[in-house]
Amino acid sequence: RERELSGDVPRAWEGYAGAARDFEGLAPVDAARQGAARLKKDAARLLAEEGRRDERERDASRRVLQALDLLLASEEPVAPASASRKLDLDRWRRQATSENAAERLSAERILETLGTAAGFYRPQAFLAQGQPRRAAESLAIAAAVHPERGAVWYRLACARARARDGVGAVKALRTAIERGFRDTSLLRTDPELVGIRGRDDYQALVARLEEVP
Repeated sequence: RERELSGDVPRAWEGYAGAARDFEGLAPVDAARQGAARLKKDAARLLAEEGRRDERERDASRRVLQALDLLLASEEPVAPASASRKLDLDRWRRQATSENAAERLSAERILETLGTAAGFYRPQAFLAQGQPRRAAESLAIAAAVHPERGAVWYRLACARARARDGVGAVKALRTAIERGFRDTSLLRTDPELVGIRGRDDYQALVARLEEVP
């Protein structure tokens, strides 16, 4: 009844039908059976719509991941503006603020799928293959997907340090700190950062962070 009143017709129908089936012979189920009959037609229609929406989301996720892999397979450096355009990030960000809950949640899931692929699975594979520059390019895309996440910027700093891009590594590390990264112990000991630990700008950045109460 609560699901029906809230407008969640498919789950209300499933609840009524399940109660009528499971409690038949054990308790009165007329109300549950009537509820299932009352909602059956609308539930079938809405479930079909959900199925089509889920399929569209799966297709969109596949296309986004294919676009990501095409970008990362290129011999040319991945330009952030080009990556954002080819991955259609503006569209997914707009949809993720939609007043339509289904559209909003779908876009959020697609962005999360892309962020996970670009921020974890692809970089891990590139690093295992000895390609830290490619790992850094993938992580730069993940940072464009989720610019608010300090941990993504930190991993980008590590990949750039391994790729011997000291300036880029310190820049990413500075952004990580601005986005909330505060683990000074890790900064001092992480072997991923050994390539930039002797830089003056790195030392100054860590020293300022350690002064923060």
